[in-house]
Amino acid sequence: MLSSVVRDLVSSCLRRGRLALVAGGVAVALTIPATAFAVDGQNSISTFPVGTVPLGVAVNSITGITYVADAGGDAVSVLSGQTHRVIATVPVGSTPHGVASDWVTDTIFVGNVLSNTVSVINGRTNQVKATIPVGAGPSGVAVNWASDTVYVANFAGDALSVINGHTDKVTATIPVGAGVGWVAVDMETGTVYAADEAANTVLAINGRTNKVTADIPVGSEPFVVAVNDETDTVYAANHADNTISVIDGRTNQVKATIPVGAGPFGVMADPVSGTVYVANFADNTVSVIDGRTNQVKATIPVGAGPFGLAVSGVLTRNVYVSNANANTVQLIRGV
Repeated sequence: MLSSVVRDLVSSCLRRGRLALVAGGVAVALTIPATAFAVDGQNSISTFPVGTVPLGVAVNSITGITYVADAGGDAVSVLSGQTHRVIATVPVGSTPHGVASDWVTDTIFVGNVLSNTVSVINGRTNQVKATIPVGAGPSGVAVNWASDTVYVANFAGDALSVINGHTDKVTATIPVGAGVGWVAVDMETGTVYAADEAANTVLAINGRTNKVTADIPVGSEPFVVAVNDETDTVYAANHADNTISVIDGRTNQVKATIPVGAGPFGVMADPVSGTVYVANFADNTVSVIDGRTNQVKATIPVGAGPFGLAVSGVLTRNVYVSNANANTVQLIRGV
């Protein structure tokens, strides 16, 4: 049943030319006041309006500026690192999905699902400086800032596109399985990980050779994958069985399976604290996992249809979550 959510997020938009986010067959709309309120006595949440159907989220860890892919508005919302409010709206391609920030060059890369392109945004000017043709249905995007290389998961193209971030040109195409929706990079090893939803696996790819080196079985229908560079640990969000698979990046073996909320999509690992965050799309919560014990230590209620996650910057460990069915981004403090 939950697999239909991914189809609504990506597959259906390829067929019908629009993105429809539904819950139980009925579109969900939820408005939350933009005032902070306590959660379990430890955290507070502030809510900020963004564009239509916000999905992917990325933060420049130096400036604290946040970028949100507004899939329903063909734009990226740019949020101030100080006020966390929208300071610019950048038009991009059709149905932007994943977004990644290269803090070294202050460049943002956005996968446009229906345009089959990646938009390249100059972070200083908030202008698109290049549009790069890639494979079919580009969704997840990840950056290796050390090598200035960008990886794009083409959900409908059965391949990853490799982009030179200096020239904004595709330098390689890596064949992968059908339905690879998301990608992440381990900055310590250069290994690239791709979530293969159709095969229930995570692929490990050598970033130097662009060759698949492992095909790791995980839970049911993984769509998003994240890496903790410090511990060489990979996390796959299995949205159809409500779990997170924890993979040892040295052995390519699943070492734990963690039950979380309903319909987990976004997953993010904070290398500073070791904490892992999971956006549970179907029950409007964020699960907070202790990366040392692999236990859920908190469940935080958020807006409707949480999808994307990002840490707000180097000086704080605050977390952004995009609520796709509420057209908001929430800042969770104190996590």
